[in-house]
Amino acid sequence: IAGAFGGDMINADNSLNRRKLGEAVFSDPEKLALLNRITHKHILDKVRADAARLEKAGCRALIVDAPLLFESGFDRECDFTVAVVAPEENRIERIIRRDGITRDAAEARLRAQMSDRELEERCDFTVHNGGDDEKMRCDIEAVVKALFGKE
Repeated sequence: IAGAFGGDMINADNSLNRRKLGEAVFSDPEKLALLNRITHKHILDKVRADAARLEKAGCRALIVDAPLLFESGFDRECDFTVAVVAPEENRIERIIRRDGITRDAAEARLRAQMSDRELEERCDFTVHNGGDDEKMRCDIEAVVKALFGKE
């Protein structure tokens, strides 16, 4: 990442400066594509290794939180997929709180993602996370029941 985007993308403690990297890539689709080419292989290798370790330990199910599941191609390795969607305003507010970034920066991140509609069309199940806890609970219960036959 430092070689592709500059040494200032790495903090003094050798951690990633996520805010600075986000500013660089979410305003430039070519840079975002480069970041994805650099990182996807390493991330997916780690997920595969963790999954193999957990399966060997007897784990019967694994949830992978993957914002770029389809873009990375990892969806082809999943038994099923679940879209978690929320109204855009909720998502913007959550990103701002989580990452401490501006509204414009949060909106740029959303523009770089697949639309909720496309995500829902591609996934096997959908969970609505728009603030209605009862609706979200019902959606999750429906997924669990469909997959495991119980609530």
